[in-house]
Order: sequence, then structure tokens, then C-alpha cells
Amino acid sequence: TLSLHDALPILDMIAAVSSDLIQSEIALRTVSTQRHHLSRKMVDKGLEQVEQKNKVSQNLHNSTVLSE
Repeated sequence: TLSLHDALPILDMIAAVSSDLIQSEIALRTVSTQRHHLSRKMVDKGLEQVEQKNKVSQNLHNSTVLSE
């Protein structure tokens, strides 16, 4: 049987590993959140460009229809 004195270093190691795992998980979540945010920004920018092209096309169409 392990005495409390012998078990303390093992418990300290478990606590240290657990703390490292928690910090790693937090870091991964942070990176994941940042990537998601960047992806959303890229999608938003792409949609803005599509909107702008649609407006230009619409204006060209309207100007040709009006000139006929």
C-alpha cells in the first residue's frame, strides 16, 4: 500500500499534467476561434466583392436598357 507521503509526488505529477492539458485545450480553442473569425472575415469580404460586382452589372444593364 502507498503511504500518503509516497503518494504526494504522484498526485503532484497528475496535477501538473492536468494543468498542462487544460492550458493546451485553452490554446487550441483560442486558435480555433481565431481561425473561425478569420474565415468569417474572408467570407464577408468575398460576399462584399460579389455584391459590388452585382451592382456594377445591374448599373450596366440599366444603362443599356435606358439607352434603347
